[in-house]
Formats: sequence, C-alpha cells, structure tokens
Amino acid sequence: MSEDVEIVPANAVAIGTGQTGMSGEHFVTGELLRRGWLAAMVNGNSPLIDILASKGARTIQIQVKTRHEGAKGDTSLAQAKFAAHIFYIIVDLHAEGASYYVVPGPELDRIYYRSPCGVRGRIPFKTLNPFKSRWDLLDNEG
Repeated sequence: MSEDVEIVPANAVAIGTGQTGMSGEHFVTGELLRRGWLAAMVNGNSPLIDILASKGARTIQIQVKTRHEGAKGDTSLAQAKFAAHIFYIIVDLHAEGASYYVVPGPELDRIYYRSPCGVRGRIPFKTLNPFKSRWDLLDNEG
C-alpha cells in the first residue's frame, strides 16, 4: 500500500512521513553548516543517528524528529532510538520555514516518556520551549 500521509494545515501540501523526516534532516544539516559545523547526513545507515557534525575537535551525533506546525500531541521516539550521548533536534515545519528545539540526550532523559511496554516513547512537546533555538547547547561539553 502507499506511504503513510501526515495531516497538515489546510494551506500546506500533504507529504509522506518519509519526506517530512528527510526534509527535517536537510533543514538541520543546512542550519548546522550555516553555524560553522561540518555536517553530514547518515541517510539511513545508522539506526540511532541522522547527522554527524563536527566543529574543531568536537564531534556530535544527532537524531532529528520532524513535525508540522499545528501537529497535535507529542513527538514519538521509539525507546530503542534513545541514547543519552546523542543530541535530539525536533524540527517544527511551518509556512515560513522551521523552528528548532535542540535537546541534549541527558536533558531529554528527564522529560522523555517511556511506555510501560518498553517499545514506544514520546517527547512531550509542551516541555520543549526551553530548548527552542538553543544551538549553543551543541557547543557545550557534557
């Protein structure tokens, strides 16, 4: 059957979830490059990370989760894809571009909801505001 399609605002074009995720990865890669990082998308070759980035002697791993502005609810993240040493960047796509929430793994560990069954988890969107546009967190060592 066809790819799942997300529900998006009425003035937006509906795209598949794969396209949504890939667009978020491209947005984040471009933003990292603009901010002086060397960044490369992993393109499905790693189950945990989407982007490797380095600046000077610092190298970081990033998992990107993408959603549309106006999306209701939390951002899902499989529990198997959570690791404290990874940075998580949640991209909120909207007509003007994108908003970014930069969350270090240890911080995500504090707000991340783990389901009792041990498979599904989610990032509560209402808890992300302190991380909006916090690109400076990528520069900080642990």
